[in-house]
Amino acid sequence: MALVIQIHSIDTQVPILVMGENTASKLGVAGKKRVYISFGAKKHFVTVEIQDYVEEDAIHLADKVIQELYIPLGLPYEAIFRENEILIGPLIGILVSKNKIKLTENKLHKLQKKVRQYDKVHGSIIVFALDQINKEKLLIEAYYYDPNQKGWNKEKFPYPLVILRQITLTEEWRNHFLNVIGDGLISNYHFNKWEMVEWFADDLSISTHLPKTVLYQTPEDVFVMLSQYGSVYAKPIGGMQGAGIVRISKIDERYVLEYRKKDTNHQVCITDKKEVVKDMTTFFDRSDYLIQQPIELLQYNEGSIDFRSVIQKDEMGQWNCITIMAKIGAATSIVSNIHRGGKGLGAKEALQLVFAGEPEIISEWISRLQTFSLEIGKKVDSIGIRCVNLGIDLAIDMHGKLWLIEINNRDPNLIAVLFADGKEAFLDAVSAPLLYAKHVAGFRHLQENI
Repeated sequence: MALVIQIHSIDTQVPILVMGENTASKLGVAGKKRVYISFGAKKHFVTVEIQDYVEEDAIHLADKVIQELYIPLGLPYEAIFRENEILIGPLIGILVSKNKIKLTENKLHKLQKKVRQYDKVHGSIIVFALDQINKEKLLIEAYYYDPNQKGWNKEKFPYPLVILRQITLTEEWRNHFLNVIGDGLISNYHFNKWEMVEWFADDLSISTHLPKTVLYQTPEDVFVMLSQYGSVYAKPIGGMQGAGIVRISKIDERYVLEYRKKDTNHQVCITDKKEVVKDMTTFFDRSDYLIQQPIELLQYNEGSIDFRSVIQKDEMGQWNCITIMAKIGAATSIVSNIHRGGKGLGAKEALQLVFAGEPEIISEWISRLQTFSLEIGKKVDSIGIRCVNLGIDLAIDMHGKLWLIEINNRDPNLIAVLFADGKEAFLDAVSAPLLYAKHVAGFRHLQENI
């Protein structure tokens, strides 16, 4: 069990750790003479001394050890004793950029939202860029949050054993972190739409909710799907916020291509199949695409309705569905995304527009959306992906079937919480990942100091 402590420096080069008898008892080190201290990826042996002059819930540590572990003083830390190791921390990293030049004063100010629940986390919360890492010395020049000044200070740190990453990493970087800190990257792999389809194909509880999807290879893939469904959606496998989506329909002898560009809906009608092939090549040469079965979505005022469910891991490592936002697309738009002209509101409010006067149906759908979202979270865990947030796009069709459209695990935007539940809930959601990171770092139970 963790104990909240203050660390004080002793002006000596002898590696000693001094604490009071009561603190030693609560921490579980009574009777120990030699242990080692860990702070992030750095460790140091110390000799333990019990002295009455040391105040309650404090430890006095040799200045030599503090410097070699790079522990900043003046912060509340938690201490845990296991086997012969005293963990001091947590030390949690937030990797926010590739270049330190982007860590401006304004950027750091915006990051204050993430440490809103610092009093529940404690320790050193650091933010850094890739080019602030010294691979040879295994040190990071980072900004750490100072709760006393309510701001950020710059210091050198050892590698944190847990890193919340918000940028794309090369395989070389991922393996570097794996070799130094183990499997401590949260959001350790960004999967795309096609990987999701392949991974979920063997799970009947989820695969029956997936629209038929093929990976685009040639225009013939589109024509085959058109013969089955009359229209299809083409989506970039790594696209976000509705970007790059094209709806292709065959109406009599005409092919209709619809897409959204620069916040405007565009439509192209073609009768010559060869011209359709040419246009497909133009659209689809930018990246890999999926061809997907269309879904007859619930409608309101001629706008399609789908849902963004946000699930998040808590301080115990359990998934919780923290909100479900409905997205109502603009009339005639092929996407419902808010950034593409759609409107966001709470799922219950949206369902009331469709199922007015039917509260039992509304409650049942809310429950189904929440339950299914949590099943997806557990499936992602079982695959071997460690995430703290997932944005899950779901839909209900006109026949009452539930569909899984896609999953965003690349640091999904939590704006859905703001639209559905307000500012306070949004700020809690933004800061909650640190509580999960603390859990991953091993600081899972906090003993109240007596």
